[in-house]
Amino acid sequence: LLLVMVASLEAYAGGSLRGVAFSSAVLAVMAFYTAFLLILAVLNKSLSRLTIASLDLLLVSLFSGPLWSSWFPALLFVGASAEVGVVLPPFAGLLSLALGLSLQGLVAWWAGTLEPLWALLALTAVGTFAGGRVVGGTVRRLRAQLDALREISAAVASIPRIEEALSQIVLSSGLILEAEKCVILLREEGSGELVAQQPVLGLTEEEVRRARFKPRGLLAEVLEGGKPIKAEAKALSGPDAELAERLGARALILAPLQVENRTLGVIAVANKLRGGVFSSEDARLLGMLAAHAAMIIENARLHARVEEERSRLQAVMASMPSGVLFLDGEGRVVLANPLVERFLRKRLSEVVGRRVEEAIDHPRLKETLTKPAEGGELREEVSFQPERDLVLEVRATDVRSPDGRVLGRVAVLHDITELKRVDQMKSEFVSTVSHELRTPLTSIKAFTATLLRRPQLDEPTRREFLEIIDSQCDRLARLINDLLSISRIESGRALEMRWKWVDLGEVIRRVVKAHEPHARKHHFVVEIPEGLPKVAADEDKVEQILTNLVSNAVKYSPDGGPVEIRVIEREDEIEVSVTDHGIGIPEDKLERIFDKFYQVDSSTRRKVGGAGLGLYLTKHLVHAHGGRIWAESKVGEGSTFYFTIPKREKLPEESKYKPGQKGHSP
Repeated sequence: LLLVMVASLEAYAGGSLRGVAFSSAVLAVMAFYTAFLLILAVLNKSLSRLTIASLDLLLVSLFSGPLWSSWFPALLFVGASAEVGVVLPPFAGLLSLALGLSLQGLVAWWAGTLEPLWALLALTAVGTFAGGRVVGGTVRRLRAQLDALREISAAVASIPRIEEALSQIVLSSGLILEAEKCVILLREEGSGELVAQQPVLGLTEEEVRRARFKPRGLLAEVLEGGKPIKAEAKALSGPDAELAERLGARALILAPLQVENRTLGVIAVANKLRGGVFSSEDARLLGMLAAHAAMIIENARLHARVEEERSRLQAVMASMPSGVLFLDGEGRVVLANPLVERFLRKRLSEVVGRRVEEAIDHPRLKETLTKPAEGGELREEVSFQPERDLVLEVRATDVRSPDGRVLGRVAVLHDITELKRVDQMKSEFVSTVSHELRTPLTSIKAFTATLLRRPQLDEPTRREFLEIIDSQCDRLARLINDLLSISRIESGRALEMRWKWVDLGEVIRRVVKAHEPHARKHHFVVEIPEGLPKVAADEDKVEQILTNLVSNAVKYSPDGGPVEIRVIEREDEIEVSVTDHGIGIPEDKLERIFDKFYQVDSSTRRKVGGAGLGLYLTKHLVHAHGGRIWAESKVGEGSTFYFTIPKREKLPEESKYKPGQKGHSP
């Protein structure tokens, strides 16, 4: 623009009409060209810079060189734009050419030499479009290469799965080098052979299956030398010819996949598109691609190993019977297992990534996890009662670096609710058994002392006292036998089973007769079908089952009423039920009434007696016969206990029952 302004001033100063017209026309064209450049600047900054550069060269050639040389800037404009990958809008080249020719025409008119203009127009058009066509093909290839390299670089950063990584490498390498085929051969652990990896480009399934090579010839040279090699199939022999034949290659390039002085394998491309020939530049480019590819493969392998370790860690944590929390040095939860969700009643997404103060609501647990640990370890019990039936034992250990800095903390949360419950029941059991032992002993001691002090008592009174003593001795014997049986069950020792054919009706009548003197408020209703077959059972243990159930029916219906004992013969078993019309059992307690030491209401122990062992022992005695036991109840209406004994064609040979054993096979 400065040159144009100077020329215009000179023309005005000379007073030449031709100069004035020329200057005005040039300024008009330049104003339009400036507007065109501003539009290009909005559309594409690179394009505008190239246009300005071409204009500068054009002006210089107009004012300082031969007229015919001014076509060069237009060619430079199109060619330079193509070389840096700037996409020219269709109108841009033509408009630039037209503007450049307008300036050229004005110069020619001013100089009075219009004749060369037509030759100049033809030369410029031919040069511009020929140059653009040649350079356009080059730029398309360069742009494809740049795009592929950009994708590979992105793949290095993204660390995809190994299959995705190989797919990206194969496709990008084939695109960049314009190859028909591309395959990655990785070393196989153990054999050391190079094996083709899926996916591939251009290879058939049969070629992939056969693409397994020992590192010999060119392959060995590439692996050992660490540099790419290109070769023509017709010039190869021996193992190299076999390599080309298996890959279906007319020409190929091999490049090593190396990471930190380790060779992972080889990448091979074969057969240039359209029958072309691979150049040394292609080999160099494949070497660059192989370096990126090796990093991608190594990163993908590391990623896979990390994912495998993470999955293994998650599986271990998920299978742990305790909750686990990992805290970082700032008290933030960085890892937790699924059991923590149940303890905290929060989703893991609401816990992981947050500080303990935000993630945990329970004040005592929060305090325990954050308090300093003496010696780096702490152990405390945290109770959620009475809001929840949950007691946790928290064990926390500080994680330290080699130099002693605290990096974080690992906390293990054990659910000890059941242990605490059993411990409490054991304490209550000791107290109850002491009471159960003391009560009959007190009676025995008292009546024995009376008999000794008063030998003159009449015979009916003495007999009554002796029957009480005998009854209390039986009560002691039953309690001791129950304790011994439970001791055998708890220690895993087998219960002796004395199998024989038992008349179930006779056993029931015997149990009822034994309870009648002590159950004066109750009356017994017994329903036994006629023709009831005998069952294979241990008669003493069946009697103990019935005694426990009938005794409970009497004890837990303190106001009296009927106690109903019914027997039903089914297809493959005999079902016995004992029903009372007493206080009943809450529905949510029915599942636990067969647990050791369990009583629905501990206050009933003092009222009705019992150590909480009867139903636990009864369950095991029923299971020893291969039967089932369950209960149905409504509070205030009473309870019904059922048990079954399987029908058998012969007596079982097995004479021992171990806890956990679900009875005996016929």
